[in-house]
Amino acid sequence: FYSTLVKLIKFIKIIPGIPDPHARRTYRGNKQVTFLLMGSINNPSEFYIKGGLEAFAAFAEIKKKHVHVRLVAKCFVPKEIKSKYAPLDDIKIVERNLSDAEMRELYLSSDVLLMPGHGYYIMAFLEAFSFGLPIISLDTYGVAEYVENGVNGFVVQPAAHIPYHDPEYPVNVRSEKFLQAVNKLDPRVIRDLAEKANLLIEKPALLRRMSEDTLRIFKEKYTLEKKNAQLKKIFDEAL
Repeated sequence: FYSTLVKLIKFIKIIPGIPDPHARRTYRGNKQVTFLLMGSINNPSEFYIKGGLEAFAAFAEIKKKHVHVRLVAKCFVPKEIKSKYAPLDDIKIVERNLSDAEMRELYLSSDVLLMPGHGYYIMAFLEAFSFGLPIISLDTYGVAEYVENGVNGFVVQPAAHIPYHDPEYPVNVRSEKFLQAVNKLDPRVIRDLAEKANLLIEKPALLRRMSEDTLRIFKEKYTLEKKNAQLKKIFDEAL
């Protein structure tokens, strides 16, 4: 009976969607490129889970080659990280809740979402997409469904020593074992992240094209209207 029932069940994947802010970044050409890191302001471990350690280390590498770059970290940042990277110019840390208007301005004044996280952060991705920010991320759980390498961002292979293949992943990202592994940086990963960032800095036409493709993909797939239309179709067919 149950095997027959399973065959009759139809599974449909609902594509997530968010409201279109109808706000577009102004193309700034060769001027300062701003990288944005989004995280939690309440949970200290989220800094590591969402790739804060990798983002700061990669930014340090980027600064060795490019002066006119900036990192904005909208998240809680541990004291030891602030101390380590204090000598670097152009790091802005925002550790408070922002109003809708402030969040809007944060995205409009940024160019790339640098989020080499170790889990699944679809809302941060969609918000960045809606403002035309391409994403540099790690090829971890679910990322490839949203970031097409070379089109609306870059996807970097993660470190081999982190337990992504654990049967409990991605639920285990807050476990002591996982956090200990994340705290050990892989120099190859940092180089790869910096290399992708440098491409976007050195090739403004590429950054502009990626931004345009990001907006196009958002409008085609991830607006709230698209999601609601899909849900309506499902319910209409079920009646």
